[in-house]
Amino acid sequence: METQVAVQPASERQWLWLRQSGACVLLFLIVDALTSARFIADTVSYAIAIQKHDFSDFGHLLWYPLAALVNTGLAPLLRGWLHLGALGEIIWTEMFLDWAAGLGCALLLHALLRRFCPREWVIWLATAAFLCTHAFLNLFQAGVSYVPGLAMLLLGYWCLLRRDAAHWGWAVAAGIALGCCIGFWVPYLWGVPAALAAPLLFYGFTQTQRRNVMVAMLLLAVTVGAIFLTGAAHQGVRSVADFRAWVAESSHGANSSGIPRAALGLARSYLHLGNDGLLFKRYLVHDPYNPVGASELLRASFWKVALFYAALALLLWTLWRKQDGRRFLWLWLLAAIPVCGFGVAWQGGDMERYLALLPPMVMLAVPRLSVPLPVSEAIA
Repeated sequence: METQVAVQPASERQWLWLRQSGACVLLFLIVDALTSARFIADTVSYAIAIQKHDFSDFGHLLWYPLAALVNTGLAPLLRGWLHLGALGEIIWTEMFLDWAAGLGCALLLHALLRRFCPREWVIWLATAAFLCTHAFLNLFQAGVSYVPGLAMLLLGYWCLLRRDAAHWGWAVAAGIALGCCIGFWVPYLWGVPAALAAPLLFYGFTQTQRRNVMVAMLLLAVTVGAIFLTGAAHQGVRSVADFRAWVAESSHGANSSGIPRAALGLARSYLHLGNDGLLFKRYLVHDPYNPVGASELLRASFWKVALFYAALALLLWTLWRKQDGRRFLWLWLLAAIPVCGFGVAWQGGDMERYLALLPPMVMLAVPRLSVPLPVSEAIA
């Protein structure tokens, strides 16, 4: 058996990679075909800004020029095929970019899981669960910057957790990917520390891993600096006051905060609560025209929220009891504390606020580190 693997390692690795990637693409296409987005978030407002060549939004600096550039190439094809009009072409381009980024997310997450779990059914179940989370399912079928940013975050994880980490080029790629992830949406900043800490948690504080993290941090700083300095120059930012005004303008006046909103938003990012989210909102703001009592919440989807947190607590407690499981627990905490803390401070009811928590959340499905099987090693 060992001799057979040694004779044709390249062809075997290629075949396994093609087979697993093809199955993952098929799973993604099935989920896409059977579902549709319940809302498309800010897709239209983004398209209007792109049409006006307004790339000033501090929170999504990379999204606008990327969508505009791709639309320039696709527009001639779309005009002769779909007849959507200029604004419709931009919207279609945004949705295409999100769809492609969503497929990339599925492939990257599946590859990450294969590095830690030799059980095929666990890998596929976790991948399917990731695709069906409420936030991801809606947003990869929309046209917003959140899913491309998530793809860059997952690419950063994938590069840093490669087993051939002796090559520092992967750390360079990871730093650039994590910087671009922040460029697509600034709040992904809170998910970056967990990605940088992942190789240290899983592979140890070796000289190679410490070097890779430092290289990734350097390239991350260079990439973020280049993106935002370019954006600031384009906006005419010349002082700290100008910078603060630029950031404040991009917040669009949104300032809701609080633990109850964040708790509901986190649950909504994984579960579909239907229109019951409106009941929760009315309850939290004490709407005088449409009052909602605690009993109404209990009759609505509150049981789903309670079940979500009960399951999460049980999973975390189980991991705490396992020596290897604690590594996944620490990774989740490194992401959850800043991501959820930011959600408590700003617009915590929006489910996209917690996308940076998705990779470590799904990785909790792998309860312990295990020595990869030859199949896992080949695909990794």
